Amino acid sequence: MKNSILLISFLFLLFSCDNKNKADNLALREKELLDKEKLFAQKEAEYQSLLKMRDSIFNHKNSDSIKIIKWSDEISGAWTGKVICTESNCSD
Repeated sequence: MKNSILLISFLFLLFSCDNKNKADNLALREKELLDKEKLFAQKEAEYQSLLKMRDSIFNHKNSDSIKIIKWSDEISGAWTGKVICTESNCSD
């Protein structure tokens, strides 16, 4: 009787240690999965914000275009200018 109780206790101890290792491994895998899910959620949020930015650019493409206005006669024509080198090895 005592031997059977001792044997059962020993087997219970042996299996409980094995289950603890499995539980630790499972907890580690769940933590890694949670980290991957968080990373995926961040990438998904970034993707959605890029889609919104793209859509806003396409919706406002006429508002950021530049209108070319004809120069007045006083401004248009040939001009003479002088450039002064501040940091260069030019000869002038």
